[in-house]
Amino acid sequence: MIDHIVGLAALPVGVVLFLNEYGFTKINTIFGFNILLVAALVLIIVQISNIFGAHIMDENVFLSYVIHGFMIFPSIIYFLTFVITIPANIVSSLPIVFASFILIEGMYSFFF
Repeated sequence: MIDHIVGLAALPVGVVLFLNEYGFTKINTIFGFNILLVAALVLIIVQISNIFGAHIMDENVFLSYVIHGFMIFPSIIYFLTFVITIPANIVSSLPIVFASFILIEGMYSFFF
């Protein structure tokens, strides 16, 4: 149940990222923090809550670690950009990747 609540709460971040990426809005910060930083943290929190949800329900725990571990990967890349140089095309695609992953997680919380 916790994964559903967190996924629903994360849905507006994904929507704002999509609107920014397609030029409808220009929101660069949320509560004074960079929106990509917020998206990276939200993505990590959502995936960890999904892993906790799998443990609570005792369903597909190993598969949950594999899938959600993979879905944390864009956040890891984002935080690596502070330490090492990542190619510009990968960094420029992170907003749409974050938006897609967060939007999928938000919709997932409606149906499952």
